[in-house]
Amino acid sequence: MFYTAGATLIRQNTVNYATLQDWKNGQNWDYNSIVYTPAFAAGNELQPDVTNPDVWAMQGRGVQITDNATDINGNIRPTTLTAGVPDMGAYEFLPTVQPPVLPATPAAPAAGTTQVFMFGTDTVQKITWAPASTVPTTVDVRRYSGIIPPGLAPGQQSMYYYTDVDITGSAPTNFTNQQFYIDPWMRDIPSEPTVKLGRTNTAGTWLVASGSVVDDLGNVITESNLSFLDKFTGMTDGVAPPPAVPPVFTLDTSNRGKRFWVGYGHHYGFSSNSQDMALYLSAEDSANVTVKVNGTNWVRTYAIPANSVRVSDFMPTSGLVDARLTDEGLFNKGISIESDVPIVAYAHISDGANSGAGMLLPTGVYGYEYRSLNSRQYYPTGGAGSYSWMFAIADHDSTLVEITPSVTTKGGRPAGVPFQVYLKRGEVYNVMGTQATGGQGTDLSGSTIKSIPNASGKCYPIAVFLFPASMGTKYLTFCHRQFCFQYQLQFQWLESDGKDPATVVRRNGVILDPATLVVPGNYYEFFVGNNTGANTASFIEADQPVMVAQLCCLPVEQVVQVYLHQLVMVILK
Repeated sequence: MFYTAGATLIRQNTVNYATLQDWKNGQNWDYNSIVYTPAFAAGNELQPDVTNPDVWAMQGRGVQITDNATDINGNIRPTTLTAGVPDMGAYEFLPTVQPPVLPATPAAPAAGTTQVFMFGTDTVQKITWAPASTVPTTVDVRRYSGIIPPGLAPGQQSMYYYTDVDITGSAPTNFTNQQFYIDPWMRDIPSEPTVKLGRTNTAGTWLVASGSVVDDLGNVITESNLSFLDKFTGMTDGVAPPPAVPPVFTLDTSNRGKRFWVGYGHHYGFSSNSQDMALYLSAEDSANVTVKVNGTNWVRTYAIPANSVRVSDFMPTSGLVDARLTDEGLFNKGISIESDVPIVAYAHISDGANSGAGMLLPTGVYGYEYRSLNSRQYYPTGGAGSYSWMFAIADHDSTLVEITPSVTTKGGRPAGVPFQVYLKRGEVYNVMGTQATGGQGTDLSGSTIKSIPNASGKCYPIAVFLFPASMGTKYLTFCHRQFCFQYQLQFQWLESDGKDPATVVRRNGVILDPATLVVPGNYYEFFVGNNTGANTASFIEADQPVMVAQLCCLPVEQVVQVYLHQLVMVILK
C-alpha cells in the first residue's frame, strides 16, 4: 500500500514516480499494490485500526511466502493458498466493521453505461448496463477480501474474497458483471483456467456460472445477461470454459506458422542485466501478432504490413514480468507468439560485441525426440556464467518429458541418468552444464530430450530449439568469411539411436581417426579454415545417419586479428 500527500509517490535512486502506474511501467513491480490512506491506530507502531472500515484495504491483500509463517507478534500467518491470505504490513488482523461502500464512476447507474467500482487504485467490479436494461436507483458495492464467502455448500471451491452488492429501486435486468481478483485469493481452486463466476441466487444459494469466462492473464471473471445482484466471488466446477478463440492445432510444413514458443535463454551478461532479447517477425500478408510472457501480464501486439519485418520490444528482464531463464529448473516463462496469418519468427539476443540468433519453428512441426547440439561456452575474462544450456517448452498441459544429460548438470543431475518432469502449456524446463575453471563450461552435447507417454498414455510434441532428430549421410559445409575478431564454426553429427563408435565418418574422403573421439557425448570435432579467413568447403560422408549443426563464437582474447575457424564435432551411434 502506497500513500503520499505530496507530488512524488515513489522515489528510486534519482527517479521520481508520481503515480503507481508510472512505477509499474518503469520497474515492473507492485502489480497487486494499491494507493490508499492506511487505517492505522493511534501511536507509531503502524498497527491496523480494526474498527475503521478503511482497514479492509490491508485485509487479505498480501502474498503467501513459505518462510513468513508468523506476524510481528508471533500470530500465525498463512503461507499457502489453501491456508489463507496474509494481511498487508507486520500484523495479522480481522476487521470488526463492514468494508466501506466503494465509490463508483459514474456514481449513478444508467442504461448503456459501465459503472467502475474502485478501492483506492484497485479495480474491484464493473457493471455494464445494456442499452435497454432496467437499472436500479443506487448500487452499493463492498468487498470482503481474504475471507471465505459465507454460505458455501460443503465441497464448493471458491476464492478467498467476495463482493456484496446492495441496491435500491427497480430490480435490474440485462447487465454484465466483471469481478477482478488477485492470485493469492485462489484458495482451493486447482487451476486458474477453471475459474468461473460464483454468485448467489434469490435464495442465497451459491451457483457456479457455467456461462462465465475468465481472463487468467488480466485476472477478470465475466458473465453477461444477468438480472440479479447480491454476492459474487470466483468459484469452479473443475471444468475450464472454452476460450473465446480456441487455439488451432495445425500440421505446419515449414518454418512459417501462426503459433510459436521461445524461451529467454541464459546469457553471461545476466549478472549485469545488460543483454537484450528481441523477436523479428516477418509477414508475407498483413499480420496481427500477439507476444506474451507466460505467467505474467506482459503482452504486446503488433500490426505488421505485408512483405515487411517488425522488431518487437525487448523482452522484459526485471520485476514480476522478468522472462529470463536464470538457472536450471522449471520456469513458467515461455514466450508465446500468435498471429492471425502465417509468419516467420526469429529470436535475437545481444550484448556489446556478442550476438546470437535462432530461427523459431511453429508448433505444428514440433518433434518428440531431440539430441542436444551444444558447445563449451568460453569467456575467460570474468568467466563466471559461461554455461552450456538447453531447454524444452510444452505446447500442451500434462506433457511428460524425459531428459538424459550427457554430463553432470549445474543442478546436480548425474550424467547418463534419465529424469522426468511434467510440463504445463507454456512452461519451460532449463538444463545447464557446470562452470569449469578458467571461464570454460562443460558441454551438454549428446544429451537427449524426449516426450514420453504421460499417466493417460498421451505423448505431446515439444519444442527444444533444435531440429527434431532427423539424419542424413552426406553433407556439404562451407566456411563463410566475416570481418570480425574470430569465428569458430562447429559441425556436429548426431544419430537417433544410441552411440556407436564404429560409425565411419569421412571429411573430403579422409576417415576421421576414432582415437580423436570426444567422450562424453561421443563426438568428433575439428577446425577448418585458417587465420587468413580463406573460404573452405568440406564434404562429409558417414556410413550411418548423422546430424549436422554449426556454431559461430567470438573468443575475447583475439582482439586484433581477423581470424576465421570452423570447428567440426561428430557424435556417433
